Amino acid sequence: MPIWFESRPEKDVPLAEALPIWAAAAVPILVKYACTPWRYVTYAEFAQDLFKATGLITDRPLQRWPGEVLGMALNYCHEHKLPALSSLVVNGETGTCGVGFGKWHRKLGKEPIGEEAREKLAAELRTQCYQRYAGVPEDAQPFHTPIYLNYRIRGMGA
Repeated sequence: MPIWFESRPEKDVPLAEALPIWAAAAVPILVKYACTPWRYVTYAEFAQDLFKATGLITDRPLQRWPGEVLGMALNYCHEHKLPALSSLVVNGETGTCGVGFGKWHRKLGKEPIGEEAREKLAAELRTQCYQRYAGVPEDAQPFHTPIYLNYRIRGMGA
């Protein structure tokens, strides 16, 4: 079921105008998450934080736009040699990063990866975020979200 945001912002602009504004706000928001060890957020929580930070909102379904913002944030992180902060944002039902995360991985010249390998990579990158911003030790184990671990126990959606 798509998630729609019902409240209205101070300013309602077309999605094409909002995306770069949200992208500029995304990295500081993601860094804030990374400052707390083992913190992750759902796409819905991330969207609400973007709305609050920018005063812009959309009535488009959640599945249609946050991936674009997170992709822009991943590009910024890569260009500035930052950890992949977008790995902190996961699906609220599965605990997984979106398919855009895998597409970004391929964009870097890496081999395509399936969901399980993508989540292993996301856990490693998420841990790098905590190491950089929250002082988590270098020998920390990759962090899978509890949502994802529960999803795997349930048989990956079966």
